[in-house]
Amino acid sequence: MFQAQIELQQRLYGVANEAEVARAFDAALERPDAVMINVHVPYDGELEGTDLFMPFDAIDPASLPTDQATPLLVYCRSGSMSAEAVVTLAGLGYTNLIELHGGLNAWRASGRMVAMNPDEN
Repeated sequence: MFQAQIELQQRLYGVANEAEVARAFDAALERPDAVMINVHVPYDGELEGTDLFMPFDAIDPASLPTDQATPLLVYCRSGSMSAEAVVTLAGLGYTNLIELHGGLNAWRASGRMVAMNPDEN
């Protein structure tokens, strides 16, 4: 993860390193109020329970929760697009942003499932 991303995430929700970022994402998955957003384009799979599909470079504030403290779990395939999306979301005032470090690639590498929705291909 880029140092600037770690610094942004540390400022936003108090995590200090990549391992803590990963733990924060896993913990946030358990929160019923969390909104999970896939920002990867083109579609390349999804995590079960994904709430929104929104291109990293076309974040639509109208589609986002009105409560800017809502936990937003953001991911893409490798982490680069989600890093850009997190910066954009922070600029829009969202304060509880959690990015999946390494994206779907890291998720798969850890032995967890990634769903493929044929309607999204």
